[in-house]
Amino acid sequence: MAGIYVLETGIVKPNIVVLNKYFKIKEVDNLVELKTNGLEIEAVPENLDIGNLEKIISILFEKIDKAYEKSKIPERPEKEDIEALDLFLKGVRRDDMEKVVY
Repeated sequence: MAGIYVLETGIVKPNIVVLNKYFKIKEVDNLVELKTNGLEIEAVPENLDIGNLEKIISILFEKIDKAYEKSKIPERPEKEDIEALDLFLKGVRRDDMEKVVY
């Protein structure tokens, strides 16, 4: 879902609860509820149709393929963007190192 979202919008949203507000898949809400209640290792409840989950997964794979084809996000970042990111990360690391107490 995150991959589809970023390809369609250009925005990274790694939170499945937030993403599902966009996708509106009730089964995802149900699975998140199981996970947050610590029941992810239990047998799948009967009210969750495995066949339907497989269908949803298949649809999501189709959506990501279509989103990839339509995406305007470049295949590779521009050299300037790579350099800017490199400088940013070096600055973050430097700031973190200054916080270390020996």
